Parts: sequence; structure tokens; C-alpha cells
Amino acid sequence: MRPQLGQFKQGNSFYIDMGVIMKKLAIIGCLAVGLLLISGVAASAQVARPYAAHVPFDFTVGHKVLKAGDYTLRPATGITNQRSVILWDSEGRGTVVGLASVGSDDSEQKGTMTFVKDGEDWALGAVDTPRYALKIKKLRTDRGEIQLAKSRSVTLQN
Repeated sequence: MRPQLGQFKQGNSFYIDMGVIMKKLAIIGCLAVGLLLISGVAASAQVARPYAAHVPFDFTVGHKVLKAGDYTLRPATGITNQRSVILWDSEGRGTVVGLASVGSDDSEQKGTMTFVKDGEDWALGAVDTPRYALKIKKLRTDRGEIQLAKSRSVTLQN
């Protein structure tokens, strides 16, 4: 009888060489972790594309008032497809818009941000891109529900 991998023969008995087995397990473990890290980075890179827009009027997101200007919209990084969508101003300040399921559509189509009129103010009502869509829950104010008929759209550039 010949010894198998990880065994050695001493006299008439076979013994297991734990050093050989542990070395093989360590190599397999490192390869598995490396594969997981590479696939995680590749999946994360698929959804990191930002969208840019110039909003020519002041508006609100939730209870926060944002000034007219250039904005970048992108989902936060994460390991699931459920991500916070963050609106960044030109000075690097971010405002969380909401939570969306982020897909991996590689389309070059442009998206839109839709704003609704609330009295004299504009409020962000929806975001729609090829990768994700975000509808802000029913917008309510002291004056009642906002009328969606009074809306404006801004095109998002990718």
C-alpha cells in the first residue's frame, strides 16, 4: 500500500501529516477570499456611475432647502442592491434622497429628476435613471397634499 497525499508511512502504519493538510487548506481559503473580494469590487464598480444635473431653482429634499446649482446624484457604496441615493452639491455636501434598488443597466440613456410645486417652493418628487428609480413618498405639507400636475423635470447627464 502506498501513502496518499498528506500521509506518511512509518513501519507498517500510516500517519496523517497535518502540516501538509493545513497548508492545502490555507491555500484554498486564500483563493476563496481573493475570489470573493474580486467579485465584490467588480459588482460595486457596476453601480458607481454618477449622474449630474444643473437645477436652475432652489428646491427642497425632505425638510432641507437646497440652492440652485450643479448637483451629482449617485447611490452610496454597499454590498447589496438596496442603496441610499445621495445628492451632492458642488461644494461636496451630500443629502440623502431616499432608498432605491440599484440595478446594473449599462445604458447611456439620461435620467430625470422631477420636482413638484408646493406653494411657492419646489420639492424633489422623483428620480428616474436607467439604473434605479426613486419615488419620494407622498409629499405632504401644512397646505395638504402636493399637486403632481405642477411639476418640472431636470435632465440628468451620465
